Amino acid sequence: MKVEKITEERIQILVSAEDLTTHNIGIKELWQYTEQAQGFLAGVLRTAMEEGTLTDLSLRLSVEALGLVPEGVVLILKRQQETPAIPELETEGRKPVEKIEAPVEERDEVVYVFGCFEDVLSACCRLVSLGVKDGSLFRYGDSLYMLLSTKELKTKKAFALLSEYAERSSYSPLFFSEYGSVIRQQDAPRFIVKTFHQKKECCVDVR
Repeated sequence: MKVEKITEERIQILVSAEDLTTHNIGIKELWQYTEQAQGFLAGVLRTAMEEGTLTDLSLRLSVEALGLVPEGVVLILKRQQETPAIPELETEGRKPVEKIEAPVEERDEVVYVFGCFEDVLSACCRLVSLGVKDGSLFRYGDSLYMLLSTKELKTKKAFALLSEYAERSSYSPLFFSEYGSVIRQQDAPRFIVKTFHQKKECCVDVR
């Protein structure tokens, strides 16, 4: 294992395949940042502190990105910060203007929120089978959000499919560029299926 401090806010950890096997940790546990993964990474960070690579362990960290390399898995951990409240503005003496949202099919992009990674995985498998391979995945708080192009979704069937696993989010795509942690950009459905799904019923072309 190799730990490198990138900035004051980010830490990079290289975990070899041998390390994963030795500690009985799977890629999925690292991705979801489960208690088992947190315990494993806490030990890695303590070792790094003893070796002088890190000087402060009193940080709340979250997984910002995960990538597969020939040597194993690279994790980027990001220091968590409190998100400032977004104020609602009102014009004095007037009632707030009611927001009128366009139907999702008329928007360029739409955001869906998922309760767990298993739902993301199942949805991505079915999306890819419909030819929907592009999209971005973010983490914000305890939830996972997927940003998709309405043009990429193509048919009503894709929207109905997504409603089985997720709900439309009220957050705008711009919100995640400011406050969200990027997990995978541009090709999230294809990447997730290719990396995590090994079931036979999900035999789809992810090239």
